Amino acid sequence: MPFATGAAADPVRDPVTIRVSHAGLDLTNDAGRRVLARRVESAVNRVCAPRTGGLDAFAESRRCRADMMQDATVQTAALLERDATQLASLAGR
Repeated sequence: MPFATGAAADPVRDPVTIRVSHAGLDLTNDAGRRVLARRVESAVNRVCAPRTGGLDAFAESRRCRADMMQDATVQTAALLERDATQLASLAGR
C-alpha cells in the first residue's frame, strides 16, 4: 500500500512514496490494525527523518510526517472499507 506526501503542494519538497505491506495481517481485528499502524508509523518516521540539522530540517520533518500520516489514514480507511466489503460479499454467498 503506497503512501505519498503532499509534495505537489510544496515545490521545494521532493515527492516521497513508501510501501507498507499488510500481507498476512487480519485487518478485521484490532490486533491486525495495530500492527499495520505500527508498520506505517515506522516507515513514515524512517523516510521523514531530518537529513540535516537545524530548525528548518526539523520543521520539514514534522510537515513530512503530518502529510504522510494524513495520507496513510485515508488510504488505510479505504483499504479497511474494501476488505469489509469483500468479507461481506463472501459471507453473503
